[in-house]
Amino acid sequence: MQTNLLWTGQEYYSLENCLLTGTDKGSQINSVIVGQYMDSIYRDEYDIITNRNWETTFAKIKSQQNNQFGDLTWVSDGKGHWKVGGNSNAEFEGCLDVDISLTHFTNTLPINRLMLNVNESKVIRVIFIDLLQQKVTLVRQKYIRLSNTQYCYENIPEDFEATITVDDMGLVLDYPSLFVRTNWLDTDYPQANR
Repeated sequence: MQTNLLWTGQEYYSLENCLLTGTDKGSQINSVIVGQYMDSIYRDEYDIITNRNWETTFAKIKSQQNNQFGDLTWVSDGKGHWKVGGNSNAEFEGCLDVDISLTHFTNTLPINRLMLNVNESKVIRVIFIDLLQQKVTLVRQKYIRLSNTQYCYENIPEDFEATITVDDMGLVLDYPSLFVRTNWLDTDYPQANR
């Protein structure tokens, strides 16, 4: 039960191959992103594991930007208690999602976890991982479900807003001017109960 996806990054001139595997315990995601931004060529690989409620329990990122390498591992109980490199991290207490800057797949995590009704909204705290700047920060984000396939995403208080179009699995089809899905191969992955 897998979905293999290909996304094109428009602003960051990237290509992402994402493999989403559904299990009886939740979802496992492995993805590779390659691209160029300004004068940096980058390659990033991430692994994410969620439970059946789309709460993130594991995130690992390996990054390469020109000749600089990075490696981050995050482990959670799915309830917002995080360990980074084996040590507890109180700064991100209560965050249930990670948001990785060079991919829009991580928008799928709160979209499927929140299961908002149309016209319902929610503000959440998120661990934001900026791979190009090599920074990890706590941010607030707002999701508003506009229809069965569209969500308004807001970064608070940065005044960034986008209308994201998703498929019936909560996977992004179009994130205007940033990312667009190029292709996918669906091999009987169960739909999210959204």
